[in-house]
Amino acid sequence: KMLVEVPAGLKFAEVPKNTTLENEFVSYSITYKMVGANMEVVRKLRYKKDIITPSEYQAFKDTMNKVSSSDNKQLGFK
Repeated sequence: KMLVEVPAGLKFAEVPKNTTLENEFVSYSITYKMVGANMEVVRKLRYKKDIITPSEYQAFKDTMNKVSSSDNKQLGFK
């Protein structure tokens, strides 16, 4: 959980969409909420498996790429 403080005289350009991903490998969510002029970001990631088999690797990699894309959203100010 983190609180992103807006620089003086600016405001957020937009609030990113919340993302949830649930499958056999992970339970993931990231939520964005305005708290006054600041933004609260809450990220949760829980791995469901300790071992990924070679046959599961591509699906696991695709899942983690989606998590990475969601984590790398940029916040803009105006």
